[in-house]
Amino acid sequence: MSSVHSITTDSVLNAAAGEFTARVEETGLAALLRAYRTSGTRKSALVRDRSSLTPYLRDAVDFLCLSQAVPRGEAVRLLTEPLLDQFVGMGAASESGETVALSQVRLIEHFGRLVFVGTANNTGYGWYGRDSIGIGQQLAGARGRCLDIGSSTGCQAVLMAATATSVQAVEIDEKLAPLFEVNLAVNQCGTTLQPRWGDARELTFDGDFDTIGVNVPMMPTFGVLDLPWTGDGGSDGSRLLESVLRRVPLASSGRLVANSMIPGNASGLDAEWLRKLSVDREWSITVIPCDYEPLSADSAFVRSTLGNRAIVAEEAVDTVMAELSASWAASRTDRMYFSTISVTAGGGPSFRVASTSLGGERWSL
Repeated sequence: MSSVHSITTDSVLNAAAGEFTARVEETGLAALLRAYRTSGTRKSALVRDRSSLTPYLRDAVDFLCLSQAVPRGEAVRLLTEPLLDQFVGMGAASESGETVALSQVRLIEHFGRLVFVGTANNTGYGWYGRDSIGIGQQLAGARGRCLDIGSSTGCQAVLMAATATSVQAVEIDEKLAPLFEVNLAVNQCGTTLQPRWGDARELTFDGDFDTIGVNVPMMPTFGVLDLPWTGDGGSDGSRLLESVLRRVPLASSGRLVANSMIPGNASGLDAEWLRKLSVDREWSITVIPCDYEPLSADSAFVRSTLGNRAIVAEEAVDTVMAELSASWAASRTDRMYFSTISVTAGGGPSFRVASTSLGGERWSL
């Protein structure tokens, strides 16, 4: 079953969001985050430079960006009381005595938009990483009717809403609704943006879209791992993404951008499913590998992924790694390509993979 959950940001929340953005500008925090660009992955730089900031700006960085506790009065001054109450109510902020910390979220700058996302490596309140930045680069300046699949806390949706006629944002995890509501109010796009809560594989759409962004969570299981569907891309990583791409209504001459992790080796990517998709949907598809991670028994990428997501119990990691290594050897897979998939409709079927002589950083081209 799927549902449509319409969020209406009330006048109190809108007023508080307006006051908050004014304060972020006044403190200089907005300018600082813009200067850092891709601020969502620049935590180490913020930590390094915080000691050189003015006390007021340092407090703002500590509280809003680095999840540090501050006195409650300071938290209210920086965030406003209605927004602080919203964060406490959703469990994204924690209170201890007279101090408050945004323990589960942080403020980042996303191509000119201020957005609250989960803390680093936190998937519970909205993942934000290099994949978010990479697809944001492609979606900035989007026009017409837009669709955002896997919207999370809405960073791509509010980005597209800055220039689009309308945006529908689809996210299956409805517990993110209160945080999405904050981001919608902070960026003043309530009349342009419609959040929809449900499974993108089941929702119906009321027409074609000119621009579609897809950033669904997935990871190849290689026939070994047993993952929840939210992280399970099937043996080759394509299962969830393919099911979405086969049904989204892309307008003639429309544009779609998606992120994917695609297994492969030095000879190239295992992306035959995309070649078939280009024929079936008569799309022009280009796969742009942006980086890759080696896969081996000592793969830091896989070990950290298994650990970060608590997919495998610590005592079972070595056994699972042995099974994965056997699977990789059988399929001649020795690396995972982080790739951007660029689609154009209306030009007839074509498929190509851009050079794998990689110079980018993950999805950040």
